[in-house]
Amino acid sequence: MAIPAYTKILRPVLEFIARHPDQELNITRDLMPAIAEQLNLTEEEKNYRNPSGNLKFGVFIIRAGVDFDKAGLVEKPQRGYVRITQAGQDYLDRYPGEISKTDLRNNCPKYKEWEDGRKKSKAASYLQDTKSRASSVEKTPEERIEDARQEIYSVLKEERRHIVAIPKYPKILRTVLEFLARHPDQVLHITRDLVHAIAKQLNLTEEEKNYRRPSGRLKFWDSIIWACIDFNKAGLIEKPERGYVRITQAGQDYLNIYPGEISRTDLSNNCPKYKKWAEGWKKSKADSYLQDTKNSASSIEETPEARIKDARQEIHPVLKEEKRYMVTTLTRPKILRPVLECLAKHPDQSLNITRDLVPAVAERLNLTEEEKNFRHPSGNLKLGTFIIQAGIDLNKAGLIEKPTRGYFRITQAGQDYLNSYPGRISKADLRNNCPKYKQWKESRKKSKSDSDLQGTKDSDGNVEKTPEERGLKMYAKKFIRFLRKSYWKQS
Repeated sequence: MAIPAYTKILRPVLEFIARHPDQELNITRDLMPAIAEQLNLTEEEKNYRNPSGNLKFGVFIIRAGVDFDKAGLVEKPQRGYVRITQAGQDYLDRYPGEISKTDLRNNCPKYKEWEDGRKKSKAASYLQDTKSRASSVEKTPEERIEDARQEIYSVLKEERRHIVAIPKYPKILRTVLEFLARHPDQVLHITRDLVHAIAKQLNLTEEEKNYRRPSGRLKFWDSIIWACIDFNKAGLIEKPERGYVRITQAGQDYLNIYPGEISRTDLSNNCPKYKKWAEGWKKSKADSYLQDTKNSASSIEETPEARIKDARQEIHPVLKEEKRYMVTTLTRPKILRPVLECLAKHPDQSLNITRDLVPAVAERLNLTEEEKNFRHPSGNLKLGTFIIQAGIDLNKAGLIEKPTRGYFRITQAGQDYLNSYPGRISKADLRNNCPKYKQWKESRKKSKSDSDLQGTKDSDGNVEKTPEERGLKMYAKKFIRFLRKSYWKQS
């Protein structure tokens, strides 16, 4: 790739900004295309990506903006935009030729001060890490056990503090049923309506409402969800659709007949349906425990290799479940409608995914900062990924349009869809109600199956490799990639 070196890019960037002294230029929309055209870069060179996945040319432009900003040659009126300063104009007149980081360091005191501070903080951080590792090595086993005990004690102490602060389950049960009784004709959503209303009624703080158990589950939210499950199994409420509840006549009668707090024992004594369900649930749990006991007894006679294989199969679903509950309130079907409604509020505007949609959808779904900024193991933001996928689906369905990259705007078809179909939007709904989306899905599946079929045949049309052989080849590639990464980290 014939992409110019970083020093050859710095001066063209500053000169281009200097030719528009009164304008705020966007780094990606204005600077990148203009500098690429000035340097005569091809599309392939402009869109070349580093092994990390980032655009190499784009990274150079962004770094140039950062360096000039720290040197005081440009200013940033807002995020992603730059404008030249008088110091930048003077620098171009005074110093002709290429600009390097060394030139900025020698000629701009601000840049030199920033570089020295950055290096100093980096060195201090490295020194602190080295000291921490050294101190942990010097500790005796008894000292490390004592440190672990103190850490566990503080966690348990914090857990106990919140257990006392959050009301007990019997009190929550009656409060939930009374709240539903005050809205007999309404279908209320469990997390959007009940959780916040009951928390307000019980005078819970935001910290208590959003407190998480060590497992990662929200304690108060779990209590509300379990209350709805218990009442539903007892026949005191009904679920017209998933996530929504409404009180029944039996629920109204229960409140009038039995005053005071409601416990699971009360439900078992007074509601035959609940007693039958609870007994069946306990029996299935006991059968499951008995089966696990038998499996563990038989595993004693197994070979070490067989036990390792069983342990791997047992750990996999646990990790999968842990990952699923890492962010309890955020799932993909919840995103589609909020995204469309946010766009419908601004029909004449093009909204940016990261700047506009992510904060708006997070606020609409009442997400905490932890949930909003939760990242996949790959490093991508879960909420951002869901919104991008929602944008693709809605765009293929013709409900929104993309005026430019990274921006969405609702169409008339999108406005009509919101009015015609209330409730949650799923991919199945889009497939049933939007012919464009259905056609796109079918063509995508067809092209994928054709690609898989082509991959299994050679030039003469004969079957080339079995699935086992292709899988083995794929894992061999992954293993080689892993060895290379390990080697570079060690070196």
